[in-house]
Order: sequence, then structure tokens, then C-alpha cells
Amino acid sequence: MNSELKGEPRAKLQACCSLRATQLEFDFARATGVTVENLKRLRALRRARLPARPYATGNSSAVSTGG
Repeated sequence: MNSELKGEPRAKLQACCSLRATQLEFDFARATGVTVENLKRLRALRRARLPARPYATGNSSAVSTGG
């Protein structure tokens, strides 16, 4: 199982994670009432700082809203 994950292209996995985070971000923004402009600003900031970990905030927000 680990060997299969290592064989997957890293770019594909990152793209999947970033798309997921975007969907969670929009859901979270709708729930909290954040404007789309602020969301775009946050996404731009995160892209500039941590492009490899877009899923960290998505998971935490998903857990808090799911509970």
C-alpha cells in the first residue's frame, strides 16, 4: 500500500488536496459569513507561504464543523 502511494505523482496528490481545501474553504466561508474577497486574499497568502500544506486548515475546519 505504501509503495502504491509513493508511486503516485506528487503533483497529482497536491492538486487533489488543493482542490479539496478550496471546497472546504468555500463551505466554511458560507457557514461563517466570510466574504469571497477575503477568502481569495487568504488563499493567495497561503499559496505564497505554504503551498505544500493546503489541507492542514481544511481538515481542522472540517472537524470543527462536523462535530
